[in-house]
Amino acid sequence: MEYLIALRLIHIVSSVIWTGGMIYFALFVIPAAKSFGSDGFKFIQQLTITNKLPITMNAAAVLSIVTGIILMKELLGGLSLEMVRSPHGVIIVAGSLLALISFAIGLSVNFPAARRMNAIGKMLSISDLPSNPEHLHELQKLRRRSFAATNVIALLLFASLILMSVVKYF
Repeated sequence: MEYLIALRLIHIVSSVIWTGGMIYFALFVIPAAKSFGSDGFKFIQQLTITNKLPITMNAAAVLSIVTGIILMKELLGGLSLEMVRSPHGVIIVAGSLLALISFAIGLSVNFPAARRMNAIGKMLSISDLPSNPEHLHELQKLRRRSFAATNVIALLLFASLILMSVVKYF
């Protein structure tokens, strides 16, 4: 039974780090970075490199998802038809799906965009040539896509957090 308490603690803490981090990033960091133009993008790059933000957020997301799956299996008997028929089960499944969709968006949109932006940034920083307009256009496009995806992820995680917070009352 003690391991379930530890799993629940890990699940809650990692979920709060993941959700809170994404909401903070979407509501405060990105708008502030946008207001500084290219210097704001440099700040975000430095934030991700120096503080290992992507590693922290991904670790929190994976811990949240893995512990959530284990808890669902141990405490609710897994994903069964009876569970999904109850309001409690529907809320758990809905919250879980929102978190999984958020993770999938991060992996399929933000991760590739960040890798490409870093590659272009390195290429521009080591080159003695003037900035290539195509690279600058691609950077802007990748930033917009990544920022939009971050907003969607934050919204989905917030909804998941709300659902998981009220599930015990159903």
